Amino acid sequence: MTAPEERSSPNDPAEWDGWAPHYGEEVDWVEEIHNPDIRSLLAPDGRRVLDIGCGTGRRARAVFAGAARLTAVDSSAGMAALARETLRGLPRAEVLRLDIEKDELPQGLLFDAAAAVSVMHHLKDYKGALERVKARLAPGGTLLIVDALAGNPPLTALKFYLEMLARHSPWRLAAAFARGAFLDTRLARHKAREVHLTLDQFRRRYAASLPGATVEVRHGLFGYLVWQKPA
Repeated sequence: MTAPEERSSPNDPAEWDGWAPHYGEEVDWVEEIHNPDIRSLLAPDGRRVLDIGCGTGRRARAVFAGAARLTAVDSSAGMAALARETLRGLPRAEVLRLDIEKDELPQGLLFDAAAAVSVMHHLKDYKGALERVKARLAPGGTLLIVDALAGNPPLTALKFYLEMLARHSPWRLAAAFARGAFLDTRLARHKAREVHLTLDQFRRRYAASLPGATVEVRHGLFGYLVWQKPA
């Protein structure tokens, strides 16, 4: 029997391709809540950064624009194409269509920081993906994994909604909730098939691959894991 922490969500590049034109308006604005944390934990300015599962590129543009070199990768051709448009004009940025579960990063790339935000729960071969990333992290480099958690206590989860109210208008949040609760949207169908781990499962999933990593809950709903490669 598969251990709970080994489960993964569906990861169909065709789904991401079809979603790409609408992903920014449906999802990116919610995930902006992570941007200050990513910047604080990775201190990306002047560093060589790998953005794993870059999606539309909006997070990379907001957080990693000051990187010495930015390599953004995504397995979806549609997302990668959109990210290239989003990052156009950043002279030190490149976008690669690359499946981190199957494909090696190009030879010669070495990174000081890597981020995987809302990505790792979609990977079946997450251990292989982590080994590829670890091999390209410079000594002392930092890896950040962020994923939504399951089993959050109601009062803890409330923190997320209060933070969102502080960032966005109540009308926008109410409209998003109504669409997700009552309409057959792409986002609602996607969320219905997603697998999320509890905090303990999240911690166990990465314990062997990333020994010594720190794990905490932020914004009431999300697991944050930070691992530093030994110098």
